[in-house]
Amino acid sequence: MWQVAIPDTRTAHPHRPPAAAGCTVGPTDCAQTIGCKAFGQCTSVAGRCRLTSSADCQTAGLCTTEGLCQLADHACAALADTDCGSSVACLAHDRCRAHAGRCVREPSKEQP
Repeated sequence: MWQVAIPDTRTAHPHRPPAAAGCTVGPTDCAQTIGCKAFGQCTSVAGRCRLTSSADCQTAGLCTTEGLCQLADHACAALADTDCGSSVACLAHDRCRAHAGRCVREPSKEQP
């Protein structure tokens, strides 16, 4: 299944100082993060923002742009053609069919 690399929020970022000891995120903090808006890491789990549900995927930019709107194997994926239908991938690039977790073009029906 095709998956998009999601940054690991457990490791330190090279351009940010480490979080203060005991600093964690609360239940509503994750919704404000880039990780939520871009990758669906919208749910606070043990003080970290994580991708945990299809609702998280549907919040992410990956749903809007690539049709990756359902949670599958711990990642956002396109599981049905309806996931792809209103995405940029479909509207701009004719990738409107869900196949192997991503939106792809319909096979050509023309015979050579």
